Amino acid sequence: MDPHWDDMRVFLFVAREESLSGAGKRLNMDPATVGRRIARLEAAMSTTLFAKSPQGYTLTGAGERLLRHGEEAELAMRAGVDALTLGATKNGCIAAEAIIVFDPARASEIERRRMRAGHLLSKHRFLAAQILAWLEDGLWLDLAARANTAARRLSDGLTQRNDVRFCFEPEANMLFVDMPRAVHRRLLARGAAYHLWSGGLEGDADDEMLTARLVCDWSKTEAEIDTFLALF
Repeated sequence: MDPHWDDMRVFLFVAREESLSGAGKRLNMDPATVGRRIARLEAAMSTTLFAKSPQGYTLTGAGERLLRHGEEAELAMRAGVDALTLGATKNGCIAAEAIIVFDPARASEIERRRMRAGHLLSKHRFLAAQILAWLEDGLWLDLAARANTAARRLSDGLTQRNDVRFCFEPEANMLFVDMPRAVHRRLLARGAAYHLWSGGLEGDADDEMLTARLVCDWSKTEAEIDTFLALF
């Protein structure tokens, strides 16, 4: 059973009102139906989201974590966003991507497109399970921050060089830079590995500018960045 956005919306109101009756009034729904929706969401997620007491409903640890993500999804819905993609493979996972569809009416079409494109693997749940740990306690944000920090270090080092020109202002973990053909040849001969985005190493004009794409992932260390810069 997969979590449903309608149940997530009910969860948000119960978390804010701390009672089924309070949430029911806000949602124009009877408390029993609110309770069934919460039970369905807890069953879908295989966890307990609320601690129930005479004083009301209090979020558990799992509920607190879900509240953060639920409020972010709510903001996206209000902004008119129908779907969100998360490229987990480029941020620490193995062959795992996520598509979050906020409009239930569009979800079945996404499933059909996934099958047609050949992305429905056997035992895919074992790959998808990585995303649970990836989202836990903001790990995905920590990994992305590491990648961006490494890219900033690389950008700062390249800024000091007169033979490097940025094609775009660096904003994330991917840099596009122009360097003379002679510099590319020297770097590659010294062991550098990166993607030549445009142009070719073949040619007589050593000063011709060729574009490189430089990407830092979450695993890049300061020592590795400094080693690359020293190759110049």
